[in-house]
Amino acid sequence: MNADAYFSFDATRYFIPDWDDRVDPGFDFVTEVSPGKGWEAERYAHELFPTPPYDGLLVSKVVEEKSRQRRARLRALGVHAALRVTPEFPVLGDCGAFGYIDEPAPPYTCAEVLDYYTACGFDLGVSVVHVSSNADHPDRALRYRITLENAAEFFIEHRRRGLGWIPVGAVQGWDPESYAEAAAKTAAMGYRLLALGGLVRASTAEILAILAAVSRALPAGVGLHLFGLSREALLPHLRAHRVTSVDSASALRQAWLSPDQNYHTADGHFCAVRVPQAEGRGRKKAGGAGPPEDERADRKSVV
Repeated sequence: MNADAYFSFDATRYFIPDWDDRVDPGFDFVTEVSPGKGWEAERYAHELFPTPPYDGLLVSKVVEEKSRQRRARLRALGVHAALRVTPEFPVLGDCGAFGYIDEPAPPYTCAEVLDYYTACGFDLGVSVVHVSSNADHPDRALRYRITLENAAEFFIEHRRRGLGWIPVGAVQGWDPESYAEAAAKTAAMGYRLLALGGLVRASTAEILAILAAVSRALPAGVGLHLFGLSREALLPHLRAHRVTSVDSASALRQAWLSPDQNYHTADGHFCAVRVPQAEGRGRKKAGGAGPPEDERADRKSVV
């Protein structure tokens, strides 16, 4: 996917972070038996809907490296085939900076990350960032400088190699002025797309102030991606501040962890009915026959 094709999208794209979440469509909830197992038998969310419920996928290097099988599959098949999406479906790669936030420096070099994005066939790849955990971090100035230097090296090497995927310049800061300064410097390197990170813990008012400062500092033709942000309160303001894409897993986290907001629809949120698992009581091991047919309750009667 080239930059012109990517930027021709007429809405703000929603990328969902990939944590290798899959379901088994053939799972029997009565016997708790699955006819298949693993990646081959299981399905991603976008395979269960006529149209994918998101506009792209975000794959973080630190997450990919936690599984040897996942890492091997990504490299052998390429990121699109490994995630079972079409070649036209945008896949964004980043390093997963919160995975090494406590380290004194990023664990990856720019050359290593460029090799990774290229070998796996990503459509977009973010430069190597080193975020601060908060605005008062003692090393914030150092991390700010590392992020800018990496963005410059990343773009120069991307251009030197003549790579076809879209480079994305990572930007971080601690207030509107520092974000705007970093964004202006990164855009001046030649990037058409910047990714703002480190804002997950900021209030909506703080984020809007930063977006306003950044968008004023950018030259024409440069867009923004927001890491980890898809708050409803922000949505009406995104296009005005040049935000072309966002990513967030908050809806999934709510589905798993919220006590009352597990199902999301256009009409509101709903609670899931959860039945605690009774270990050792009436459960059937794989291969078991399950309860007799006349003891099976249909779903409607249970509900």
